[in-house]
Amino acid sequence: MEKELLYKYIDGRTSEAEEQAVVDWLQADPGHQQELNALWFVHNTTLVNAQRPESRPMPAARPH
Repeated sequence: MEKELLYKYIDGRTSEAEEQAVVDWLQADPGHQQELNALWFVHNTTLVNAQRPESRPMPAARPH
């Protein structure tokens, strides 16, 4: 499976046909889920650690 399509899937930007292709790929081999999970982890880690523009500082945590 092309990583570009998997990243589109992670971002929720796939068409119905693309989403079905990813689902079929996931169902074909349990190892595929591990591959997707690894990409998802990298994607989320990248988002969390990305530098924020100076004009939009990270919001302060709200007290519980």
